[in-house]
Amino acid sequence: MVTLMFCCCLLPALQKTKQHQQSYSIMTELRQKIIVQILARDTPTNIAHNFGTAHCTVYSAKRLYEATGSFTKCLSPGQPRSVQTGALIEAVKEQIKENPRKNIHQLAREHQVDKTTMNKLVKKDLKLKSEAVVKVQSLTTLQRQKCLKRCREMLNWQKSNLRKVIAFSDEKNFFTDAFSNDCNTHYLAKKPDDVDPSIRYEPKSKHPTKAIMLSIECSDGFKIPPIWIEGNLDSTQYCSIFKDKVLPVLENKYGPGNFLWQQDGAPSHTSKATQKFLEEKLGSKGFWSKELWPPSSPKPESPGLQHVDTCGEGGLCQQLPQC
Repeated sequence: MVTLMFCCCLLPALQKTKQHQQSYSIMTELRQKIIVQILARDTPTNIAHNFGTAHCTVYSAKRLYEATGSFTKCLSPGQPRSVQTGALIEAVKEQIKENPRKNIHQLAREHQVDKTTMNKLVKKDLKLKSEAVVKVQSLTTLQRQKCLKRCREMLNWQKSNLRKVIAFSDEKNFFTDAFSNDCNTHYLAKKPDDVDPSIRYEPKSKHPTKAIMLSIECSDGFKIPPIWIEGNLDSTQYCSIFKDKVLPVLENKYGPGNFLWQQDGAPSHTSKATQKFLEEKLGSKGFWSKELWPPSSPKPESPGLQHVDTCGEGGLCQQLPQC
């Protein structure tokens, strides 16, 4: 029903456009014939009489030919641009090239044009769109060198263990307090006293209850259902969860010694007790020790370090080829 109504509304506009194009073609053909007669040194009066048209049409075609050397006109109607000119487009283009982080409001204010005009210029003329800046981990020179060194070690390990499945793991913290954006959370009222206090105020706990989700995904696509942990995660609890809920599933799926366990540099992972526990259960070659996984590993978008981190904000990424 909605589609039918849309088509009915669109049909008159399409018919009008078609009529305009037909009229344009007829006038172009007439101007061509007029120019031929003018070049044959026929008088405008005779030309107008022969083609049954007005004298102004003949003179208009003559002026067009003298000015452009052609008998065709631009199909797009309307007056020429007075604000969104080519000079403005080039100026904005150069300005964005120098500083891509300038927003529409700043550009409009600097060039003294309306925000709507600048928005159309950027999106339609320059064909640009706004992209969010991705925040990544800030690394010192020493951390960067260490990351690259350990990354090369990981790639060398991969070359000699192409058929070994890697079980990637990561934790995500969840809090009971609802998330709210301070910039976008508003209410409408003539004055604050007009609304209910439950609308005006949003309670926030000083120490909100936290839950941790442990996610595990293997390089061949196999996933273990998320494991939820209440409160903080220490070394003892981490080892207990790995022994009871993770290790049996991986050994049942791949068999003992046929997979490698990956974990990041969280304190519960790098503690001496955890490292010793993993070495007893998996052996020294059954997991990546804390000396191998890169410290403060950034997100995959970081330049030059795309292969270091395997964990994104929304889930686990597969950085190694499937087995």
